[in-house]
Amino acid sequence: MKKKLTAALLTTLLAAACTTEPQKGEAAAGIPDRLPGDSTVYGLACDGCTDTLLIILTDINADPDTFNILEASSRRQIFGRPQIGDEMALVRNAADSMTADMAINLKRLKDTWCYMEQPKLRERAGVTDEMRRQMESRMPDSVMQRIMAPREFGLQFRSNHSVHTIGLQGVNAEKNSPVTYAVPHRYNEWHLMNGRLLLSEVRRDSVGNRTVLHTDTVDLTLMRRDSLVLRFKDKEQGYYRKK
Repeated sequence: MKKKLTAALLTTLLAAACTTEPQKGEAAAGIPDRLPGDSTVYGLACDGCTDTLLIILTDINADPDTFNILEASSRRQIFGRPQIGDEMALVRNAADSMTADMAINLKRLKDTWCYMEQPKLRERAGVTDEMRRQMESRMPDSVMQRIMAPREFGLQFRSNHSVHTIGLQGVNAEKNSPVTYAVPHRYNEWHLMNGRLLLSEVRRDSVGNRTVLHTDTVDLTLMRRDSLVLRFKDKEQGYYRKK
């Protein structure tokens, strides 16, 4: 009973936040800082969202805005069903500013997403593909299962634009290992830029100066309750939500 009352109270407070006028110049709570050139609209989902309408309290207007998402829904460009208080990001339609071409539920994105990577036999000088296939065919099943064990990699999206790359510690460190894994890029910072993900490896020195070592621009192609698919420049990678 106590849990039900607490949940109901929380929903009421979040709904009230969407109808309470902020002070002039005040952004809605939870709205992230935007990068220069980013026209993404950020806001908190309000009561009344449907498959055709997205109602959010934005960082621009005092009152909630209502966006038409019918076409975006039909094109599967709604990533994460909005619930009251969820952080949302949307891309406006160029011809109609109150229509969204895409919407991303940032609260649902901020989680741990993983995938299992199968290893490959390590390449050796003088060993051809045919020789490698013959070696594999001659190995006992028990040996193949032991050395070809998959490894978990992934991304943990956090608040304040930080991201942790999972699975890199110790990977391919053993030189005598008969297998190697395809290692993903190391990222520690994420941002949105007009509906696309920017994943970066950033280094900071002792006085806080920031140097971007590498950045990948990534497209979301699917985000459901337990599934995420990201399209990188050279591949499409699927993830499961880590529980």
